[in-house]
Amino acid sequence: MNVDVLLAVEAVVLVVAGLILGLLLRDLTARLLRTWGRRFHGTLGSLFVTRNVDGPATVLISSLVFWAVFIFAIGGATERLGVPVAGAALAAIAGYLPRVFATVLIVMLGVVIGELARNFVAAAAASARIAGASRLGRLAQFSILLVTAVIAFEELGIQTLFIVVIVGVALAAALGGAALAFGLGARTTVSNIIAAYYVVKVFRVGQSVRIGDVEGRIVEFTATAVVIATRAGRVFVPAKEFGERNAVMLAEE
Repeated sequence: MNVDVLLAVEAVVLVVAGLILGLLLRDLTARLLRTWGRRFHGTLGSLFVTRNVDGPATVLISSLVFWAVFIFAIGGATERLGVPVAGAALAAIAGYLPRVFATVLIVMLGVVIGELARNFVAAAAASARIAGASRLGRLAQFSILLVTAVIAFEELGIQTLFIVVIVGVALAAALGGAALAFGLGARTTVSNIIAAYYVVKVFRVGQSVRIGDVEGRIVEFTATAVVIATRAGRVFVPAKEFGERNAVMLAEE
């Protein structure tokens, strides 16, 4: 009987020690993550801390640290009490925690990449003067988040074949439509870039020209246009106009 009481006391002490250690390590981990997160800005920084409030990544990672320590303590306590089944079950749960931790990292990385993709696509679409540039950016972000979700489920050991098929079809349709819209919107820009390459081989800065209603002296070539100084001011003529309309080289006075 005394041995049983001693084992029970040891088990309780082990659980209490695991609880205290888990809480201490959780707070320490959260503090380190908050300090680290303040070095970043935007989405990555908000994952760890926002206005002195723990971000989702900080909460998840610090909680995982706590439960890992606490579960190991409970597993040790059940072993001391001679309950191997419970100990084995807790050990299995503890062994699963690294996969959960890896999943959290995957989700964090996906969120960051999705934010970067949204900004890049929106900026590229806006520069090409495509309507709904922000929507295209959000579409790119959503697509990356979907892929991230599938990878996260796979890491957790959840079968995602059906989800992969559905996501693949949806992504193909969405990205195909986005690529078509981007291509149509950028067609004029690409035409001007190509035309500008040939215009600089025919014309030169300082030359007087007349194209349509614009007459003046060429003062600059840009990637997509020819800048002509007229009496009214500088006029930016799209480079492709020199291939589609009659451009007259005026005689030097």
